Amino acid sequence: MDYFRQRKWHFEAMPEKERVQASFAMRNGTFRLAAVVDENDEVLQVFNAILAIVSCEKRAAMAELCVRISRKLVLAS
Repeated sequence: MDYFRQRKWHFEAMPEKERVQASFAMRNGTFRLAAVVDENDEVLQVFNAILAIVSCEKRAAMAELCVRISRKLVLAS
């Protein structure tokens, strides 16, 4: 948490859920991040969302980018 505080980044710690949420304003949108620890499974899960406006002519390229980025993600049930 000190890392976030030193840089004056907005975050919300949720100790009862072992979760941290943060958001970062960027030039073309906002990057949101949530990290959750599950000590039983020894897993750190990180979720993110980039909220940005994509013009109609760039949506196909953005969809392809999303697929390429997530292609090698480890998925578990």
